[in-house]
Amino acid sequence: MTDSALTIGSFEYDTTRPLFDGSVSVDGVDVTMETAATVPELFERLIRGDEFDVAELGLTFYLRLQEPRPAVRRVADLPEPRVPALERFRQHP
Repeated sequence: MTDSALTIGSFEYDTTRPLFDGSVSVDGVDVTMETAATVPELFERLIRGDEFDVAELGLTFYLRLQEPRPAVRRVADLPEPRVPALERFRQHP
């Protein structure tokens, strides 16, 4: 029977280093450890796509995901500013 595959996204800490260097394994699971240059980059990669099966996620990133996202709003039609020096270039009907 083949091992199940699992991709884990984590920063390399003292506590996760044995998984990265292979000195600790998970029985029945073929673990692939992935990291990033910075922790926020790791969080962004998790949020953006299906890159990891399991990953750490900072609390602030998680909370931001829970906030309702405002719809894009257009600024109300405001009167066009008048610039006296440019008035002569304005086309009049």
